Amino acid sequence: MIKSTKPFSRSLRTLTHVPRWSIVRLIQRQSVMEHQGLVAIYADQIADIIGWDGDRRSLLMAALSHDWTEVETGDMPGPFKKSVVDGGKLDDFEREVYERRFGGEPRITDDPMVHYILKTADMLEAVLFLVSERRLGNHGVTGVLLTSYALLVRTLDNYTLEQRTRVLVAIHEALRDEWRGQDGIPNRDLESQGYRLQDILKGLEG
Repeated sequence: MIKSTKPFSRSLRTLTHVPRWSIVRLIQRQSVMEHQGLVAIYADQIADIIGWDGDRRSLLMAALSHDWTEVETGDMPGPFKKSVVDGGKLDDFEREVYERRFGGEPRITDDPMVHYILKTADMLEAVLFLVSERRLGNHGVTGVLLTSYALLVRTLDNYTLEQRTRVLVAIHEALRDEWRGQDGIPNRDLESQGYRLQDILKGLEG
């Protein structure tokens, strides 16, 4: 969560142009700001699912601002960041970016559940994005999708068994929806009138 002395910073809009998945071939494109918005929504929904009664504003602002420093660093691949980047130097650099770009510094909440929920929401958004890529035919994301799903499940280790079960049920439903779902506004009367997708495809193949 950011206490800012520079409201409406231009850098916020810049984040709508900073891409995620910098070393992954994609069909779709996703910006850091798009990712953060979805993470905030998912975090709020996870809090509802597990019955968390903590400070929602702190949770939502943490979700909305957790990648702001990527306005200068870009979206670094996780394995590289963990293995090569000096954590202490990165923390110092990110604090300097917050101050210079946004006029403040991140507020660290004392509630560990904010961190746990945020990590789950963060990985869930990544997994759902990758599922949508795979559904569009991008087989190249299969490995990173499997890795991301494993990391998503691991974020639930600090939940109670009941909370973990509830979240997993919701996650699996979301995965099915992302895989099978259709965009647009379907006309449910068409099939009853004899319009079926398999007939259209058969005609195209003929």
